[in-house]
Amino acid sequence: MIARRTVMAAIVAVSAGLTALAPVGAQNPPARVLQEQQMLRLQTQATQLNEAMRQMARIQERAQLLEREMVQEMARLRQQEGAQQSLMLRNQDRLRTMSQALGEGAGDVHRAMEQFRLMIGEPGPGWDAETEGDFVRLRATWEETTRRMEEGLTIMERLRERLGEPDGSQQ
Repeated sequence: MIARRTVMAAIVAVSAGLTALAPVGAQNPPARVLQEQQMLRLQTQATQLNEAMRQMARIQERAQLLEREMVQEMARLRQQEGAQQSLMLRNQDRLRTMSQALGEGAGDVHRAMEQFRLMIGEPGPGWDAETEGDFVRLRATWEETTRRMEEGLTIMERLRERLGEPDGSQQ
């Protein structure tokens, strides 16, 4: 009769969401479960970081393409005469330099992201919730950096189109 009451009380407690009747060891998940949860969170971080890295690689490729196009446009402008072409050439060269710097910066950021990805793939001693929070914030920072670099590159591409037009704002 006492065993039946204990079972009934446990059923009522579980259905009410109470864990007070559970053994003390059952209230805290074992270290293995906590480690598996941490690994899943780190894998999620790595997956999100991989997407930002792919995007950064695309930014680098676009910046290099923009730079090559600028070099070609500058060669065309050098063959033309006149003050307008000279001003256009200087602006094209400035934009090419910006594009080159952005491409190099994207490569540097991509390499830093790769090192970060390797770090989160091998959790070490002393990693706790605060460390994990820092990793989340750092990944978010990389994603924001990627977004802003892409935005800057898009603006530079628009400028290239406008500054390369003889009828543009150069007159």
